[in-house]
Amino acid sequence: MVALIGLPMFVPLLKPEQEAGMDAIITMRPFSYRIIVVLRIGLSLICTTALILAFEGYMRMEGCSFPMDAYMLRTLAAAMTLGFTGLLASALSGNTAVGFLVSFCWYLALQTENLGAVFK
Repeated sequence: MVALIGLPMFVPLLKPEQEAGMDAIITMRPFSYRIIVVLRIGLSLICTTALILAFEGYMRMEGCSFPMDAYMLRTLAAAMTLGFTGLLASALSGNTAVGFLVSFCWYLALQTENLGAVFK
């Protein structure tokens, strides 16, 4: 469930450019559009890592014992997979809602018996 943090952190990264008027303003900046997107992805990655670490810290404070490094890496990989799947769908469709739906449907499909082994 912690991997679902990837949806709000990565999927709406291209939302400002999906409106025609805002796209013209943003592309007129002196920075390259790719630099702006890479900065957004980097900041989302840092914030996602911080949120996962905060959740792990809370679990440790409450007395849970688990392999922290393995949990962190697998959860971050799952969050990034879900987030980038939605980001790709959002970019291809031009609609952020489609990105959220594709990511969430992908998550639900992976929770079935046959495909669920990816996140376990």
